[in-house]
Parts: sequence; structure tokens; C-alpha cells
Amino acid sequence: MLPNLNNYHIATGQHPIPNQPGITWLIALNGVFKCGCNANQQIIIQTSSQSIPIPGLVGILPSVSWKGCHQRLPSAWLSLLLNDAQQAARIEHGIARPIEKQYFITNQHTTIRLIPARQTSTIHHIAYEMPSDPVLVDIHSHHGMPAYFSPTDNADDTGLSVSCVIGNIFKNPEIICRLNVYGHHQVVPITTIFDGNGPFIDIAQREEKAYADVDF
Repeated sequence: MLPNLNNYHIATGQHPIPNQPGITWLIALNGVFKCGCNANQQIIIQTSSQSIPIPGLVGILPSVSWKGCHQRLPSAWLSLLLNDAQQAARIEHGIARPIEKQYFITNQHTTIRLIPARQTSTIHHIAYEMPSDPVLVDIHSHHGMPAYFSPTDNADDTGLSVSCVIGNIFKNPEIICRLNVYGHHQVVPITTIFDGNGPFIDIAQREEKAYADVDF
């Protein structure tokens, strides 16, 4: 990363988060955060959770905000997405087999839409076209497999973006969501992005609960 693309900021109560393009490293009470900002969105992830007990610092949470969209996305869309993904299939030797499917949430002149990608899909692979409008979130299905981010996803998610994967869609639908900031990723609760879980079990919330239930 070129040095002049990196900025540094102390998160105080008067000025917790700057709005400047590029990468800003935020020094906060609850650790170090990486903030990426461009013309369409601002995403903040945590890269270190070590507390920094300096007077005047404030805590920060991972977050995403988009130009022209000042609230979380409607969870009602998640039911529509699941229903469509459950119908996605291709005919092989006269048998309908479930396939993966790619979706985007885009911002078309401040109109937010959930759309399927132009794509060619198989049981284990998707080839798709990126939409011309700014992308807020990309989502793809794993049909009968668990929801997880693959090495291919890691190689693709190197910019500034929000990604979700849905899996086990026929039995116990689940979802995993993460924020991507120029090479760093952070899994976050689905409610960081949407105003509810919709029909999905959130892997981030499930793992957090499992950890809290451990008797040390």
C-alpha cells in the first residue's frame, strides 16, 4: 500500500470518525480500526482489540454507511432472496439440481435495489457480470452447503465492499456477513447491514452466543 494513501486519526468525542477518502487508521479506546472511504461508501473494521486507556478516546464499532442511504437495509428482502435461491436449479440428465446464485444490492440514483446478477452458475461455481450501478452488498448462495467464505471469495474481496453468503438454504438457512477494507476482513452480525435477520440464522451471532455459553 502506498504511504500517501494511509491517514491516521485519534478517535475523540468531538471527532470520532473522519470522512476522508482512502484509508484511515483510527486509534480508539477499544483498539485500532481501519476505515476505508470512497465516493460511494465508508466501511470501518477492527484490526486490533487491545484497549488503549488514553484519556479522551472513545470506542468505535465496525460499521458501513453508503452515500444516499442513511439506514440499514430492509430485512424483508432476505425472504425474497432465500425463496429465489431455493428455486435456482439447472437440468442435468432430466434432473433438476440446485445451483449457486449471485445477487447484488445496488444504488441506482439513490434508489436501492436487490437484483440477481447476469450469471452462469453450476453446483459449485458462479461466473457473473458486475452491475453498472454502485454495489452496496454482494450476496451469493451455497444452496445445500454451509455458509462460509471460500479462498476464491478471499481473493475477490480485496477492495472496499460488503459480502454475504447464504447456505443450508433447504433445511436451516444461515448467513454469514463481512466487511472488507482493502485486504482486511471482519465478520459482523447481519444487523450491522440489515434491520433484522429475516429467515436466516446468523453465523456471527450463533458463534458469539456459543462462546458466551462456555463455562470457563
